[in-house]
Amino acid sequence: MADTDAQVTVGQTNEGSLARVTKRFKEWVSGIHGEVVGAVLMVGNTVVAVGSGVPTLDDGPATEGTDTYTTSADMTTAAAIAPVPTSAKKSRLLQITISVDTAMSVTIQSSNGTPVVYQKFYMTANSTVIWVPRHPPLLNVADERWNGLASASGNVAIHTTVKDG
Repeated sequence: MADTDAQVTVGQTNEGSLARVTKRFKEWVSGIHGEVVGAVLMVGNTVVAVGSGVPTLDDGPATEGTDTYTTSADMTTAAAIAPVPTSAKKSRLLQITISVDTAMSVTIQSSNGTPVVYQKFYMTANSTVIWVPRHPPLLNVADERWNGLASASGNVAIHTTVKDG
């Protein structure tokens, strides 16, 4: 079993076996060597134990940047989803949340010339995706912004956080 995968099977859930599984879970979490934010042990819908691993190296909840909220009923033509950065700067995408009401793919790309595709999300109807990249992408060209492009007509809501790179 890899360090990043944890699978524990509990046969009969009773106080003794649950205590053993919880102890093993906590030992597993404390032995992780990697970038793990946290782990949760659940039995059914009940949280049994919470463990934390090595702290991450990103900005986490203290991320500073410019938030932009974009909504569209039809984003089949590329649309701006973030502001233009400060003059002569490149834009870095720190996080993005996308919600759709129709099954579609949503492409995150650059805005100038021939668009460079940075990420593509295949989404089912009435779904949401949150992407917080470990290594936030930086646009290749200064003074360009992030665009979104949907593969189908339908309501799209996008929240981005960007900062000058």
